[in-house]
Amino acid sequence: STRPAGLISLVHDITARKNAEQERESLRETAEALSSVFLDLGPGTRQNMDRIVRAACELTGAAAALYNRLDETRSSLEVWSGHHLPPDMPRRDAAHGHICHEATILGRDQTVVLNHLAGTPYERTDPAVRKYGLESYLGHPVQLRGHTVGSLAVVDTKPRNFTQAEISAIQLLARALSLEEERHLVEAELRQSEARNRALVSAIPDLMFVISKDGFFLDCHTNRPDSLAHPPHEFLNKHVSEVLPPEMTANTLASIGKLFQTQEPQIYEYQIQRGGGSGHFEARIVMASGDSAMIISRDVTHKKLAEAAERRERADRDLIGRLATEAFQSRDRSRFQQILLAQLGETIDVSRAYIFTFNHTSKTIDNTAEWTAPGVIPQIDNLQGLPASLGEWWISTLMNCGEICCSDIGQIPDEKLRELLHLQGILSVLVAPLFIGARFCGFLGLDECRRHREWTAREQNLLAESTRILMGVWADEDLRQSEERFKGILQNVATVAVQGYSLDGTVRYWNRASESFYGYSAGEAIGRNLLDLIIPPDLRNDVAAAMRSMAATGIAQPASEMNLMRQDGSLIPVYSSHALVHVPGRDVELFCIDIDLTSLKRAEEQREKLQSQLVQAQKMESIGRLAGGVAHDFNNMLTVILGQTELALHTIPPDEKLHADLEQIRKAAQRSADLTRQLLAFARKQTVTPRVLDLNSTVEGMIQLLRRLIGENIELLWLPGPQLWPVFLDPSQVDQILTNLCVNARDAISGVGKITIRTANTAFNQNHRPQHPGVLSGDYVLLAVSDDGCGMDAGTLSHLFEPFFTTKDIGRGTGLGLSTVYGTLSHLFEPFFTTKDIGRGPGLGLSTAYCPV
Repeated sequence: STRPAGLISLVHDITARKNAEQERESLRETAEALSSVFLDLGPGTRQNMDRIVRAACELTGAAAALYNRLDETRSSLEVWSGHHLPPDMPRRDAAHGHICHEATILGRDQTVVLNHLAGTPYERTDPAVRKYGLESYLGHPVQLRGHTVGSLAVVDTKPRNFTQAEISAIQLLARALSLEEERHLVEAELRQSEARNRALVSAIPDLMFVISKDGFFLDCHTNRPDSLAHPPHEFLNKHVSEVLPPEMTANTLASIGKLFQTQEPQIYEYQIQRGGGSGHFEARIVMASGDSAMIISRDVTHKKLAEAAERRERADRDLIGRLATEAFQSRDRSRFQQILLAQLGETIDVSRAYIFTFNHTSKTIDNTAEWTAPGVIPQIDNLQGLPASLGEWWISTLMNCGEICCSDIGQIPDEKLRELLHLQGILSVLVAPLFIGARFCGFLGLDECRRHREWTAREQNLLAESTRILMGVWADEDLRQSEERFKGILQNVATVAVQGYSLDGTVRYWNRASESFYGYSAGEAIGRNLLDLIIPPDLRNDVAAAMRSMAATGIAQPASEMNLMRQDGSLIPVYSSHALVHVPGRDVELFCIDIDLTSLKRAEEQREKLQSQLVQAQKMESIGRLAGGVAHDFNNMLTVILGQTELALHTIPPDEKLHADLEQIRKAAQRSADLTRQLLAFARKQTVTPRVLDLNSTVEGMIQLLRRLIGENIELLWLPGPQLWPVFLDPSQVDQILTNLCVNARDAISGVGKITIRTANTAFNQNHRPQHPGVLSGDYVLLAVSDDGCGMDAGTLSHLFEPFFTTKDIGRGTGLGLSTVYGTLSHLFEPFFTTKDIGRGPGLGLSTAYCPV
């Protein structure tokens, strides 16, 4: 046999298993303890909260436990319940910085576990941590309908490692607090609801009866004992047949029987006599229990009276509506007046209705319309041309906007008037004045001949409304007549265009001047929108906004100048003003009044052009005087320089260096002399010898020279006009003019290009001539030089003829080319010279000289 050599020992770490077993045992014990706590909870919310907080402290073995609740502003915490709390601990504290901050303010439905408070911000922000030596914290939020309202927390004075059982216990206890909060809130809401219901029942003015299925009164409630035919003690526990009239008893029992048969509420109305007279009631019968019904009886007496009044008011409104419609549709004033009197008299049931008109010139009144009830004698024929003095009190009262409302004519203070009314059999009168604006026009009245009558407010209102409608008809007739006169005047004004249009722009009126201004006939314009007719597209939005503004504010837009559109699309300048016309009862109508500014604008443009040309001529004249004076003195000095240089050149041999220097001086002086000649030509101080010549021949003789001058890259096109008229010019001046113009055209061309010289006959008269100062009607010869060069902008054109003005590079020009041309022509015969540059591109540069024949 063999002997064992040693032992092998297997050791397993069962710490985790033991911990888990202990945790399960702890959880079981915690669950049993929680069950005991929950079973001990009673009906009192505050007592239950205290029990839950005490259980939290006991189950966790903590030093203290508390339920902190947020106030309404959520800015502070209040201790609603606590266990083992220090006596001096504050019951209210700021929420921010408090140790319960995370579980309450942050509102997260999570448990907050702080096993070691040391080193956390709460040592600094919550004074209780240091004061009471708190070392650990466990808390969970308390929720109420989805919102955090507080937290359940336990604290200890030593560091803790809270177990899962302790954390679960706090969570469950916090949820129990949430349930207590919910129950507390529901109980409060229930109490409020019950109080509201009791208040509502007490405030209900209805009668409420409980009647058994077989018809006995069991209970009664009312806030108005006077609404009962009998006091409650006289009918409770009695059968309805002993209390109610037979017909009402039958209706009540039948309704109760139908209620129990169909299970549907029953409604019926009844009427009873009570101390204050007859009362109307509406009864609603509903199930109260399996063998009783509740009758809710509402006093509808006022409702019935209001309905009757509403029917009368509806009839009155219908009458006024019919009269208003008739007034709008009728064009016969007499017919409308008869309709109004008949309907008014029949509705109010009077003896007579009438209209009188007042003549301000003769101070008399006339009965112009009358309606009488059957059997009443008409009086219209007897009441014509009555002097106003016969009823002075009557007329004075009405003219002062007073109404005459008299139930007995014996109350009228004017004896003569009483006698007049008595002769007509009148006992009572109701009369209202008629005004158009502030002008008294007559009156509308009602007579009662059958009895003395107290006129009601309804009857007075009907008379007032009828008066208003009648005055509107009279005012409309006056307005139509005024409109006809006004439109007749506007229609025939030839220089003022008037358009009438509605708020949406639809044209309603178009006078003859509008036809002339804009090209549309009245038939073409009326019915169309003004914006589409005469407002240019780029202005339509602004004009439409202005129309809306006028419609909203009732204020016309300020008058202004604007360009409107003719039928052919061209624009016409006008001075446009606006007016709003508002007639009561009609839509607002707008009028546009336009004055043609074409002639004025043309005259202003003419004046501005003449003013500009005059200023330019005056400026050129001033510059010319200055240049001429300077050039004359400078020329005298150059003559001395040239003479002395020529003499010196004759005395010094050509091979000496000084001879070459003197030659450079002579050339510079000669160039200066040429420059002074140009200045003298501009200043018109150069001596010239004009003669009659053919401009075509003169130009023809220069063509070859000009071709060499402008170079080979530029084409020179010569277009002589046929049978050219003779002109009176100095040929040398023509050479100078053409040379300067061609050189100017050449310098405007970069690279290859074309210059065209053209001549032609032309004539000007009053209707066709250039806008230039001093231009007279007559025959002229045109000399034009055009090029396809780079062109000139407006700024360059404004300085074109000024001496020494140039756009060329330094050393390429003197700025005297065109100014010399201008001065040369002006020196000869006061011609005029124009330039035109429409933009940049070929064929757009043009210089034209007009020479008188």
